[in-house]
Amino acid sequence: MAKRRRYLVLTDLADAGFAENAERFRQALAACPEAAAYSDEESEAFLMVAAAFDWMEEVELGGLIRSIGISHPPELMYDAYRLSRYFFRRWGDQALREKLSKEIVSLHPAAVAKFRRRDGVSHAREMVQNLALAPGLAILRRSKLDDLAAAVLEGFTPWQQAKYEAQLIYGKVRMHQLMTEPEPARTPTRWEQAKVKRRLSLHDVQIHTLGRSLRSLRGERKALLNRIRAVQRQDEPELLRLAAQMEAVHQEREATEARHAEALAEQARQFEGALAALRTQAAVTGDGYQRALALRNRLLVPSGGDGNG
Repeated sequence: MAKRRRYLVLTDLADAGFAENAERFRQALAACPEAAAYSDEESEAFLMVAAAFDWMEEVELGGLIRSIGISHPPELMYDAYRLSRYFFRRWGDQALREKLSKEIVSLHPAAVAKFRRRDGVSHAREMVQNLALAPGLAILRRSKLDDLAAAVLEGFTPWQQAKYEAQLIYGKVRMHQLMTEPEPARTPTRWEQAKVKRRLSLHDVQIHTLGRSLRSLRGERKALLNRIRAVQRQDEPELLRLAAQMEAVHQEREATEARHAEALAEQARQFEGALAALRTQAAVTGDGYQRALALRNRLLVPSGGDGNG
């Protein structure tokens, strides 16, 4: 079964159920002074860019991001929703916001000329309706067609006017939510996981090699002791030479054992560090989800209501 596409704003901007949600949007805005401080123009521009992200497929969105040179985690290129959320957490950056608005929404000069003809208002009205009202009006303003935007807005039906006003309220709440929700813990890429596995495998090989060296040195020491016993009655110089050789082997064994112990300790520290990082990541993720749920409840659940939506 194909994975269901998640949207930033298109689901909430759909006509179905929008009138019923308008009061919920107003209550959420009243409960959030930070969101209420945004202007209608900011809300409209946000809805324009967010809807454009929703309309794009992963390939289109990836090509756009590469063309304008905005850095992002590479693993997000395969998930349009998560990539969109990544940029909207940084929506407060004026430079980034302007770059996205300029590159994502730009009418071709031929399209602008078409709107300037005698029937331009009709074409503008059709486009605004097709683009869910607020995003369409924002595109007209972005293309310096403010007079057409005003004409289209003036010709709204009562239902369209009510929906547009509710959209501006929703845009402020949703924009604040996307900018302030905690960013989920980053999952290591497959390349990073493979790199850690290669390092652990290398340590295993080194420890195995050191173990074989220790066994070999023990065998050499035993052989030297047997030789010393065998030549105890031979000339003293030979005994001294063998004793010095045995001492050298003993020192080499101690050094090898020290390296072996150090390698074991390093591996234990790495395992403990990896385990602590995983525990910290799990704690951060859990805390982030709890704060996100608390913020969602504060923004979207009517205060003082019966909890039935």
